[in-house]
Amino acid sequence: MSARAMAWAMKQRAGGAPEKLVLLALARLADKRGEVHCSNSAIGEICEIEAEGVRRNLRKLEASGLIVRSPIFREDGGRDANRIVLAWPKPRQRRAENVAACDISGRGAPIGGEWGRA
Repeated sequence: MSARAMAWAMKQRAGGAPEKLVLLALARLADKRGEVHCSNSAIGEICEIEAEGVRRNLRKLEASGLIVRSPIFREDGGRDANRIVLAWPKPRQRRAENVAACDISGRGAPIGGEWGRA
């Protein structure tokens, strides 16, 4: 469980109690990247609603932009559980090692062109 995902889900306006319940269940099942790999029936067991109700609420959550779903296929071509990603703000990534820092000291290379006139 991601505490960050739960905190994010609690702040969202999901459209109603069933949608909010499914969103909270997804947050409870999410990994640290906000991804959920779980069947609709497993989500339904947590929420105590039928699989069709889960599908309906997932459609509503996707339409409202709170989740993104993508199908997962098995090697034999059959469908597996959907990959569901919470549409929460991702943590800021650290600057890559090979990216130079900006030189704001004024000792950098001269700037040419109309505005720089080096």
